[in-house]
Amino acid sequence: MSDCISQQEFELFKDALIEENLEQQVLSILKLQPLAKALGEEATREDLLPFIAFNYGEFHDEVLLNLAEELLHFVPLVGGFEHAEVIFNILQKLCLTDENIVRERAVCTIIALQQTMSRQQIEDLLLPVINALTKNDWFTSKCSAVMMFSPLYPRLGQTRKAELRNNFKTLIQDDSSMVRKAAAIACVDLVQVVEDTFLEDEFVPIFQDIAQDPMDSVRVGAIDIALALMKRLHEDGLDDVIFKTLEDVCDDASWRLRQSLALSLATLQQQLPYGKYRCKLLALYQQLAQDAEAEVRVVAASSLFRYCGYLKESYQTEEENENNFEPVFEQSVMAIIRRLALDDSEEVRLALSSNVLPLSTLLSEQCFEKNIIAFLLEVLSREDSIMIQTNFLLGLSNFSGTVDLTQSLSAIKGSVQAVIARSQANWRTRRSILLTLVDIARFCDSTYFSENFQQYYTSLLEDPVFAVRRSASLVLPVIAKHYGIKWAREHLVEVLEKFCNDSRYLYRFVALFGIAEMVQPQLFPQPDSCLEGFRKLLRAPDPKAHRALAKIAKSCRCVQRELSKEKYQSILKLKGELNHSSSFLSDIYTEAEFAKLKALNGSVYSVGSEDLGDCRAPYLQGVLQLIHNTFLPIIRYLNGDPTENVQIGAICTLGLVWDFIARLSQEEAQEWVQEACRQLPSAELEIIQKEVEDEFISADYKPSEPLESTPTPITLTPSYVEEKLDFISLFRTITLTPATDESKCGKPKTKLDQAEKRVLPLI
Repeated sequence: MSDCISQQEFELFKDALIEENLEQQVLSILKLQPLAKALGEEATREDLLPFIAFNYGEFHDEVLLNLAEELLHFVPLVGGFEHAEVIFNILQKLCLTDENIVRERAVCTIIALQQTMSRQQIEDLLLPVINALTKNDWFTSKCSAVMMFSPLYPRLGQTRKAELRNNFKTLIQDDSSMVRKAAAIACVDLVQVVEDTFLEDEFVPIFQDIAQDPMDSVRVGAIDIALALMKRLHEDGLDDVIFKTLEDVCDDASWRLRQSLALSLATLQQQLPYGKYRCKLLALYQQLAQDAEAEVRVVAASSLFRYCGYLKESYQTEEENENNFEPVFEQSVMAIIRRLALDDSEEVRLALSSNVLPLSTLLSEQCFEKNIIAFLLEVLSREDSIMIQTNFLLGLSNFSGTVDLTQSLSAIKGSVQAVIARSQANWRTRRSILLTLVDIARFCDSTYFSENFQQYYTSLLEDPVFAVRRSASLVLPVIAKHYGIKWAREHLVEVLEKFCNDSRYLYRFVALFGIAEMVQPQLFPQPDSCLEGFRKLLRAPDPKAHRALAKIAKSCRCVQRELSKEKYQSILKLKGELNHSSSFLSDIYTEAEFAKLKALNGSVYSVGSEDLGDCRAPYLQGVLQLIHNTFLPIIRYLNGDPTENVQIGAICTLGLVWDFIARLSQEEAQEWVQEACRQLPSAELEIIQKEVEDEFISADYKPSEPLESTPTPITLTPSYVEEKLDFISLFRTITLTPATDESKCGKPKTKLDQAEKRVLPLI
């Protein structure tokens, strides 16, 4: 016994280890390594580990799991692999336990240990363990043994490899279906490491045995084994056995096996790009899409896009033959799509709805418009399911801007109207329509959008759910950038003004959110410079670029002078008390779909030659005019709101505007901007100055319908703001969880729902 620990202390540890108290056992087992270091190598291998091996049956499953993990570090504590037999004896016992997770942990420990062992050590220490587990009568030991075959196989000599293969053949014929299932799973990895000479002679027959097993839980493993064999075998070795077996699967009585084949069909097409299998795989897909079980058809519909992608690749790999992908798609695949679209199961149609419109990336524009657009019109006109309609509408994001949707816009409008009207139980569905409206804007002009779709956008700004209203304001600058700031001023900004007098204070926030997004959009990447787009235009001798830049510089100074007035400076005094820069982050209210939209957008301040004409103005120029004439008066008006929280929101928003103007002023003062302005004649600069003075009008906001009760505005002091920090934090800490079913009433599903309820008492 080591001097570091007495015999009495060691005996106390043993007693604690075999106590019935689970917590005490776990704490004791976690102290094994320090104890072994204190005992020394000899005492560890001759006393401690034998004691554990003898009493392991007294341990709870959680203790056994921790023991399997601890033994991974015990080889140096017993003196190396030459003394490690006692470790493998314990691991062998753990491989016999009934608890699956304990057996898996023990197997992982053995596999990790063999990586640092020599071939001789493996044959002396590990193979006896595997052989003993293989010959044991209980199924748990055989299941554990078969999991170790593929990692050990490459480390062995030819004689031992043959022995391992024979053991595997024995296990694949075992009476227990649990063992045969484990062997079928392990066969996938073993096929990848075994020599080529044994594949056709030994493992193809094994594959046949598994495919003909009486238990469907075993037969289902044949699909993955077939995929593994296809990676190794040549084209000529696939016909007679493997592919014939896959064709028989379609007639198998087990729907789980057919479902597994449907799930792997796209991968099969990828692994078999040979022309002679293309038609056979298509026939398999057609048969699976008509399967009697809806579970199989759902998987077939979900695999549509991946299958078509690999089908197209198979034609492209054969350069000597004509690419007939689109004719085959029109004649065969479209028939499958139309059949699935009429399926009685809503789950099948729902799976299909997410896979049809992405086909635009695979098909030519002509083929897509001829087949998919016509199909889209049919589906939207007859489909009643809101989720299916929503999926099709979200799929519009896959279209290129050159696709002609003129004939489809009427049907799309009807679907948008139906989804908004019938999605009262699911606000996330309504929020997703915002993305659809952004996509629709790419396919119709501003007049058509104003007459047909603006009403739906306005209704989402007025949505009863806070998250939808907030998300609607996020896409405001996206639409404004697309149609131009002049159009936005006439059609969208006036909508924001109406919210200033809403009797519900949470709705008055919509005006502030819209202003914040127009000034510093969250769905656009923040550029290093707002004026960088002009630097590129100035390289061409275009006097319009010089004039537009000069007008922006003068407009910025005009807004700066307005902000310097006492009526705004008195509000800005408190902006330092609020962390306004993070108060309106888009990540709070958006999920993956909006993140994709952000990735597609360029800078909102970008400018092109089309922005310098008479009908359009640069976004930056337009937003400066809006700030001066509309946004600042609205902010000042809402700073006098009877609800304190709206006043705080007004301070946050004015702080964003202040920071934006300060940044723009620094850029405007740069030498290259001043030099560009100096190149204009003095007379032209005077005309620009006169235009700015005429366009930028200082006026207070006068509501058409003032609130019925307007108490004296509360003056916000730093101490008062400190009391409201809990409210302010709602704008920074709210996060969304993955979408859930909201059809049932109950407690809020997300922190966002909780946030709105927390705000209500502050009215």
